[in-house]
Amino acid sequence: MFDPSLRENGLWMLRIEVTDSGGAVGETELGLIVDGQMKLGSYELAFKDAEWTSPISTCGGDRSKEVRDSNLELPGSTSPGARHHVMNDVDCALH
Repeated sequence: MFDPSLRENGLWMLRIEVTDSGGAVGETELGLIVDGQMKLGSYELAFKDAEWTSPISTCGGDRSKEVRDSNLELPGSTSPGARHHVMNDVDCALH
């Protein structure tokens, strides 16, 4: 899938190759121009997963995700051209 919101603006060459049930192969190339500001860009997201209280303490679990645009596609990345950092944190306070 070619999603222009995940690609940098500029010229792109899209090559499609298909194989039919008889084994014949066909391919074609198409030049594309990606332009516009509909990009996700950099963002941060954080939320509380859980919170619990006991007679002696209160604990909470938080999760945050940071996504930064990059020209590098890092292993484990779910989006081309993005760098992800996920952080899980559990804090407890005694009463």
